[in-house]
Amino acid sequence: MKYCPERLAEISQPFVQVSGKRGGTGLGLTISSRLAQAMSGELSATSTP
Repeated sequence: MKYCPERLAEISQPFVQVSGKRGGTGLGLTISSRLAQAMSGELSATSTP
């Protein structure tokens, strides 16, 4: 999925839907990020042109 570089910081925030084109709660990446942190890991995202 494509994200604008300026919006990457927002993608793991609760209830944020960056694309706005799909249904959902905006919690998927928040939950994934917190699960990774709980296991001493991290979730990251990058954007390339």
